[in-house]
Amino acid sequence: MSKQTPEYTAWINMKMRCQANYSESCHYSDRGIDVCDRWVNSFSSFIKDMGMRPTSKHSLDRINNNKGYSANNCRWATKIEQATNRRSTLFFEHSGKINTLAGWGRELGISVKTLESRKSRGSLAFNQIYKTFLMAKTAQEVDQGLGAEEYDIEFPRGEE
Repeated sequence: MSKQTPEYTAWINMKMRCQANYSESCHYSDRGIDVCDRWVNSFSSFIKDMGMRPTSKHSLDRINNNKGYSANNCRWATKIEQATNRRSTLFFEHSGKINTLAGWGRELGISVKTLESRKSRGSLAFNQIYKTFLMAKTAQEVDQGLGAEEYDIEFPRGEE
């Protein structure tokens, strides 16, 4: 018996997730997430559309988590890209740039734990780039272009 490729395993797992009897169907079939007709019974069509994984660090990801598996809604993504692409992910906007808390942390060189702590205290000290507020949007709201929740933030002087 030959070893299955990671791409074949991704295809099998994708189909399994979309079955009504899947243990976590509330995240997939119960929400209307399905596999497109072209892929559901054809691994070769899946590979034609998706190609091989770019690296071993990539796995199958749906671009819009409210839509099913299809060529125009799937990509090979890294763990960081997938962690950012969750329905529960909050995005923060400043000066037209949207990023996650983890993304801002990487950009600023500040740990996510520190940012979360400052956010919960209402004292995000990003005075290098932020002025007085952040706009928070869930991934779903960003997708749908809905409004955002404002956080008025005090910036203590001298904090980095």
